[in-house]
Amino acid sequence: MGCRESGLRWKAIIANIWILKLDLFFLAFFDGHSGSKCASYAATMLFKNFKMHVAQGCDIENALVAAFEKTHSEYLQEYADSGTTAVVVYIDNAANVMYVANVGDSRAVLAICTDEVLRAVPLSNDHKPNSEPDRARLTAANFEIKFNRGCWRLLSGLAVSRSIGDKVHLMHGLIATPEVVRYALTGEEKFIMLA
Repeated sequence: MGCRESGLRWKAIIANIWILKLDLFFLAFFDGHSGSKCASYAATMLFKNFKMHVAQGCDIENALVAAFEKTHSEYLQEYADSGTTAVVVYIDNAANVMYVANVGDSRAVLAICTDEVLRAVPLSNDHKPNSEPDRARLTAANFEIKFNRGCWRLLSGLAVSRSIGDKVHLMHGLIATPEVVRYALTGEEKFIMLA
């Protein structure tokens, strides 16, 4: 775990790698805000919740969604004072597939090499109050967003529309449901960056 200075506050940044088998990997990156408690909690519990849902027979995509939502609800039962954005990558090399799940503005970018040219492929989308589909979801549910301090925010002031934790922002439209993308591996992949 590391911390970076953000104005006058410190934010937790946590990255974890779990090797499930020789060809199965679970990578996770958490960028906490309003303290490090939620990022630390999610770094411990999200993988455990994912494994539990897979063991119960969920497919990978549904297990990722359920793990994010369960981690969020369990955190809120104990704590309320911080939150975290997150990005998770599940790689199954034997099946040549990768799943990326994220909430907030934590990102996954894949480097692929074709014809000896390295290029970046974004694998996740930022979840901001003014970006689709979140803007449509917030508007349909009559939640307000505002432009303040250089970016669009929930009425409560949070600059993301999805995260884990952040109890105070729930009444303003925040959700913990991740966006999940399935990516077929081709062999041209060189590395992945989570940030």
